[in-house]
Amino acid sequence: MAWLAVMQRLNYMLKTEFDLSDLERKSKRLVQFMDDKIEELDSVSPELDIREYFARLAEEFTEMPFNPLGDVWEEEIRRIFDDSDSE
Repeated sequence: MAWLAVMQRLNYMLKTEFDLSDLERKSKRLVQFMDDKIEELDSVSPELDIREYFARLAEEFTEMPFNPLGDVWEEEIRRIFDDSDSE
């Protein structure tokens, strides 16, 4: 998932339009694989409380999603000033 986030940011910053759908699919498969392995480990060694450990990690983790709102603000400001110039 990290590489997908990096590529999304690069696409935005460089104003490119690389197709990231394959990377997104691979990221989802990797997450599913990790979930399956955690499940497998938990069933083999339940005394490790691996699910609880990952639940705590998830609670403490703060994700910084990429939301490129800069363009929205720029476009709206331009629209507002362009409208006021025509009056």
